[in-house]
Amino acid sequence: MKNKVCRSLVKLSLSLAFLATPLMLCAQQLHFSKQQQEGTVSLNFAWQDMNDAAQQLNFSENSGAFFKPFRNFRAYNPLSAQQAVVKKTLKAWQADPIDGVSIKLTRDNGQLGIGLTATSENALQDASAHLKRLSGEAKEQYLAQRFYHIFTRHDGKQGVKPDHVKIAEQSAPLLKALKPIILETVELRNIRLVTDYTFNFIQSIPYSKLASRQTSAGAGFVPPMQLLYQNQGDCDSKVTLASALLRSLMPRIEMIMVFIDGHALMGINAPLQAGDKTISYEGITYVLGEPTGPAQYPLGKIALQSEQAIDAGLYTVEKFHVNETVDEE
Repeated sequence: MKNKVCRSLVKLSLSLAFLATPLMLCAQQLHFSKQQQEGTVSLNFAWQDMNDAAQQLNFSENSGAFFKPFRNFRAYNPLSAQQAVVKKTLKAWQADPIDGVSIKLTRDNGQLGIGLTATSENALQDASAHLKRLSGEAKEQYLAQRFYHIFTRHDGKQGVKPDHVKIAEQSAPLLKALKPIILETVELRNIRLVTDYTFNFIQSIPYSKLASRQTSAGAGFVPPMQLLYQNQGDCDSKVTLASALLRSLMPRIEMIMVFIDGHALMGINAPLQAGDKTISYEGITYVLGEPTGPAQYPLGKIALQSEQAIDAGLYTVEKFHVNETVDEE
C-alpha cells in the first residue's frame, strides 16, 4: 500500500472567505546517480526533507557488499521447495529410521511424496509423527538457507515470505559506511532526529508496489544494499532497509516490523511525545513510523489506512531486538 496522503500545505484563496485548499506534497528525490569502477560502487542521493531543506548523502562501498551477501536470494518456488524438502526428509529418515517401518518415494501428478508401510497401526502412527517432525525441520532449514520463513498473518493464515528481520540483521553491518556521514548532519543521541532523517531519506527513494505476501513468494523484494543500488523498492523492502540502517546507527534501540495487509511499517522503543501513534508488544511500547513514502511522516505519525488497521488489530509483529554480538563501534 503506497502512502498516498502526503504532508499538506495550506494555500489561501484571495476571496473574502479565505477558503483553504490543501496542496499535497510528497517526498521528493532531487538527484540519484551511481558510479562503479575498480570494484567500488559510489552512490549519490539528494532529496528535499520535511522541513523543505535540501539534503544529500554520498557514499562508496566495495561492490561485493551490494551483490554478494544475498546473491542466492530469489523468488520462492513452491514446487522446487517441496521436492527439496521431500529429499531432505528422506535422507534424515534414513539416518534415523524406525524398526518395522519401510519408506519410499512416491509421485502423484508430478508431486513428490513419501509413503510409509508398517507392521502395526501403532508403528504406523509413530512413523507418521516422526516423518512429520523431520519434514518440518527440513522445511525450516530449506527456508532459512534462502532467507525465507513461515509467516502467520493476523487472521491465522500462513504463507512463505522473506525473513525481513534476518535480512535486516545481516545488512546492518554493510551500512556502517553511512554512520559517520549521517552523524555530520544529525545528533546520534537524539533518537527522533536520527529516525526522521533516515525516514526522509528512504521515503524519497522511488516506490514500487508491494505484491501480495501470500502469493508473490518474495517477488519484488530487494535486500537493503540492492535497494540502494537500484534506487527503488516496495514497502517491505523499504522497512527492511530502514530497520537495517537504524540498527547500524543505533545498535541498542529495540525495534519491531509491523505487517498489515498490503503494507509494512515499523516501531521504535523511543521516548514518547504527545500525539504519537504507538502499539504495545510483549510489555514494550513502540512508537510507529512510516519509512515507505512518498508521504513524509515523522516518527509517531502514520497513514490513515495504517492507523485503521492497527486500531482494528489487523497486523502482525516481528521483533528486531538487539543482537548480543552487535558491534557498537
